[in-house]
Amino acid sequence: MNVNELRDRILEISHNEVAPDTNLKEKALSWLNSAYQELVSDCMPYLEQLLETASDVVTTSGEGTLPNDLARILKVVDHQTKSTLLQISQAEAYEKDVTGEVTGPPKFYWISGDSLMTYPQNSTTLKVVYFKQISDLIEDGTEAEILIPKQFHHGLVWGGLVWSSIFERGFTNQSDLKLFQLKWQEIKRELKLSLASQPTKLIRVKPYDVA
Repeated sequence: MNVNELRDRILEISHNEVAPDTNLKEKALSWLNSAYQELVSDCMPYLEQLLETASDVVTTSGEGTLPNDLARILKVVDHQTKSTLLQISQAEAYEKDVTGEVTGPPKFYWISGDSLMTYPQNSTTLKVVYFKQISDLIEDGTEAEILIPKQFHHGLVWGGLVWSSIFERGFTNQSDLKLFQLKWQEIKRELKLSLASQPTKLIRVKPYDVA
């Protein structure tokens, strides 16, 4: 199911609407996104491999602009020297700077706002490996843009209905709400079990020497 199909299904059940207006569509999309963000947050340990990516960051005098979709940095590598930079705080960077060691390739980095700062303050290109932020679903979004496996997309309808009852208090009776919550918890459990059963990363071990 794509984003519009999920949104419209939520409205069919919650408001018995098959031809909703723009305002109601926007509300339903916000309910859907609340459920989506809740679900991926609960399953984050199993989804990290899907969020891992890399980007080149060009620094000028020790400062470069971070990717807009960055959530957490995993590693920073200097393209030229192939060495990994160590992360330090801004206070630690200041302590190093006053020693006068300001030449040579960068060895350390820290974050200042939307900028990646390095020390020594060289101009170079860095490879930044990081986890991407999870973007909200948008109107007309495709099925492929939904991060979770497609066999669980229908479960977002139940989550959207739970969140609709939070934002639109009064329209849902208690028996319906209990059903929505039960189905929502069930789909979250099933998704976690499914993701947990899939290998996330290759396991590397040191060869055993029998000699």
